[in-house]
Amino acid sequence: MGLPVLCVATVIFALFWGMQNFSRNPVPSICIMLGTVGLSYYLLVSAHYHKTATSVVVGALILFCGRAIQKGLFP
Repeated sequence: MGLPVLCVATVIFALFWGMQNFSRNPVPSICIMLGTVGLSYYLLVSAHYHKTATSVVVGALILFCGRAIQKGLFP
């Protein structure tokens, strides 16, 4: 039970941190976001939490795309 909670919390933190720092440092922000999502996905799939792993990736895509749309519409 602790692994999914830890992975989801880490991904949420990394995404929000990466989105905040994207305008100043885009390359490290993208690397950290992708690395965190990828590592969390790998750990969750390895521990047989397939639905949680899929939810992490889908949630990360929704947050990232939503933020990109927000930045495009309201600069």
